[in-house]
Amino acid sequence: MLKLGFASKLSKETNLFYKNIVVEVLQREGWFSFLEEPRSLEDIANKFDYTDKDYLKEILDALLSDDTITFKEDRYKTNGAIDIVDVKPQIFNESIMDYSRGYAKSIPERLRGKYHLVTTGYNLFNMDDALSLQMYKTMRRSAFAFGNVVNLKGKFLDIGCGNGIGTADIWTLYFENNYFNHHKQIEIYGIDVNSDMLKIAEEEFPLKIKNILSLSNEAIKQYEGKFPKLKEGTAIEIPFEDNYFDIVYISQVLHWTDPRKAIKEMYRVVKPGGIVFGTSILRPMANEYLHVNMKTVQGAHGFFTKKEMKTWIKEAGFKEMSFSTPLTIFKLVK
Repeated sequence: MLKLGFASKLSKETNLFYKNIVVEVLQREGWFSFLEEPRSLEDIANKFDYTDKDYLKEILDALLSDDTITFKEDRYKTNGAIDIVDVKPQIFNESIMDYSRGYAKSIPERLRGKYHLVTTGYNLFNMDDALSLQMYKTMRRSAFAFGNVVNLKGKFLDIGCGNGIGTADIWTLYFENNYFNHHKQIEIYGIDVNSDMLKIAEEEFPLKIKNILSLSNEAIKQYEGKFPKLKEGTAIEIPFEDNYFDIVYISQVLHWTDPRKAIKEMYRVVKPGGIVFGTSILRPMANEYLHVNMKTVQGAHGFFTKKEMKTWIKEAGFKEMSFSTPLTIFKLVK
């Protein structure tokens, strides 16, 4: 399981990193010189031609959360000098920092109604590299340990499989437990919204498991029929029939979509007695700056609290739920 020290380090470093990249963009936009005098939300929107006032309010709330600005008599004002310190979280690589900065740079246009796109070649390259980060493997292995699903058989769904590196790691877990024979059966499926990422996942899957397991090409070839079945789909529109899966896994995806709908949809496709498990960084561990950074992407709900998640789980109809902190790993039983 994830150690408390690791999670605490992740939280402090990432919070400061995301604060810095957001504040730096706002500083270039001219916010803090404008806020040297008290201004209303309407003043700020009019000055910078912003149209999304709800998102503007969320950014202002982030700045208020750590006293970067003050709020008095319906007016916002800069609270002293703005210090930006260059921080590189030890758990991040250059790619995850690059695409995070890309989200932050799109905040001004997002305020004007234009969302950030992650379908360009540059962004896909960075996302592909970032998904290979050790941090995600640590989260995944912790979730599997908590969910205790490696001893289960049947149909397994990986939601948001991306470039397939996580799906390959999942496949090797079952391979190492001798599941791909006539005695034990597991069928692994993966879905992702991005067809380009799915193409990478499919084409590079043999190479990924070769690197993980150190198998020969000949040895890998005999397992081709057991490779994951990949399909385009989303967490709120899973392209499978009701009660289809025995196990559903979703990690660090819910904040990118409508989490309430996604939880309901996962309930639909898992069999009675089946398990839904995964990870989701929740508020307050995911701070306000990370939240506004993610919301530059169209359709992203942003981060939410455990209380909200529990409400949605109950509404969906799950009969059991359990959580492990501080990451927040969860396990649900239908």
